[in-house]
Amino acid sequence: MKKFLMFFVALALASSAFAGQTLYSNDFNTNDHYADSSITVGHDIVGNYSSRVGVAGYSLYNQFDGYMLRNVIKGGSMFLSLSGDKLTGQVDVSFSLAIIDSWDGSSNVGGSADPDYLDIMINDNKVFTGSFDNFLGADNHLNVIGDGTVDTIIYRKQLGFNGNYNDSAYDVNFTIDNPLDTFKLVIRVYGGGYQGGIDESFAIDNLVVSTPAATVPAPGAILLASLGTLIARKRVR
Repeated sequence: MKKFLMFFVALALASSAFAGQTLYSNDFNTNDHYADSSITVGHDIVGNYSSRVGVAGYSLYNQFDGYMLRNVIKGGSMFLSLSGDKLTGQVDVSFSLAIIDSWDGSSNVGGSADPDYLDIMINDNKVFTGSFDNFLGADNHLNVIGDGTVDTIIYRKQLGFNGNYNDSAYDVNFTIDNPLDTFKLVIRVYGGGYQGGIDESFAIDNLVVSTPAATVPAPGAILLASLGTLIARKRVR
């Protein structure tokens, strides 16, 4: 009876976990993206003056592989827009962010050509702003505003672009409560010291927009409740 009970408890717990659903993804290894059949891609992030480049030394880290999407424009941005009913509710956004070459932070503490800023906007709301400092490493500031994390993968290591400067990488994850059936992601750079080109640039890899993983205990709870009732009845008898 004890083994029988343990089996049903394990079954109940296992049936309560459900993976999230990928609505859009792009690993930039080809010119194509994935989109769920319910999702319309209004503006694909591959456009807007960005191009696919090899990840070079970023391949040392699991968050990067093959190719990534790089923007080298002064005051440049990346823009993705989606629409579809499945976007209503909680939505997860994740990607790997490469901060390439001589970013100088927000003051001359980080370098002479400051400031250099990067913002992440979701549905026109700023969820992150950063002043990255690859040059001297003294003025690196990450300001997470929304519900999410921006975690350092590697900081100030030469990864194969402009050999005079170091590069950095970050793991970006955000969750939003979306009342709309549309979704917009903007990543933009700006600042009086941001020069673009071979001096400063950014790139992203493995972009995923998904519904979050959910714990739905109803089937397991019903099973355990039914089992409890049967055991109780047996004891009464």
